[in-house]
Amino acid sequence: MTEDIKNILDQYDDCIYIEVYHIHSGDPLYYHIGGEYGIIVPDRHSGLFQDSILYLAHSEDYEKIIDFRYWPRGRSMTTYSWSENIRTAVIKNMRDVDISFNDVLIPTGQTKVFSTDSHKQMLLYS
Repeated sequence: MTEDIKNILDQYDDCIYIEVYHIHSGDPLYYHIGGEYGIIVPDRHSGLFQDSILYLAHSEDYEKIIDFRYWPRGRSMTTYSWSENIRTAVIKNMRDVDISFNDVLIPTGQTKVFSTDSHKQMLLYS
């Protein structure tokens, strides 16, 4: 994890950060949750009607679980699971085209901050 990424994570409580290059295969998710830092490599789930990108991690005792999932659709990412211990998601568009995250436009090269409070209507908690 670079110092720049750590600095972004340190700005928010219980935060995840994704630099989006590949919507349909996912990019590493960096987190700072409950005082712990880490990286989660995405898993791609091929569904019968809709593929999805999964980020899952847990502590050794399974007490802390990070679960963040989205559906990739064209240039759009729509979350359908966002564990309650993630309070903030920071998404940076690294692509050469505009993307959207939960129906919010993120222009090329820009970063947007999302909270569970502002996007609960999009989420199904596990």
